[in-house]
Amino acid sequence: MKKDPAAAGWETAFCAVSIGISLLAGACLYALDGRASYLGEWIAAMVSLPEIPRQSGIWTFLRNWGADFLWAYALYFALYLSMGAHPSARMRAAVWGSVCMIFVESLQLIQIPHLRCGTFDILDMVAGGIATGIAVLQLSIFQLIHRRRRDNEQR
Repeated sequence: MKKDPAAAGWETAFCAVSIGISLLAGACLYALDGRASYLGEWIAAMVSLPEIPRQSGIWTFLRNWGADFLWAYALYFALYLSMGAHPSARMRAAVWGSVCMIFVESLQLIQIPHLRCGTFDILDMVAGGIATGIAVLQLSIFQLIHRRRRDNEQR
């Protein structure tokens, strides 16, 4: 089965936009958190943004797990793009979804005390898993919509 060039362009653009939006949103989370991380310090030094009160429940949720979610979401699309042309888009989505899950979960597991510095959090693993699942589902749905449109145009 030969890959449709229009579909390849659409997938590339969709993945690139998903990566960009995720990384930009994550950078904003760190910038709004100010001095809580090295990245936050670097961004806060470049851009002056108001700090959000840390007592806010939604802010605590976004700061603790939103960044992990966004990172895993962007990683999935980057891995998906790295595979290049493949006849089965669904197989490619599933394979890179699995690779992304293994990678994200492994990075959390090496943060278990005495293995490597960092803070192990089971909810970081959950956030990464949910993000990867949503990314796979989202891309699969958009591929299905594109495929149906293409098939209808060919009739």
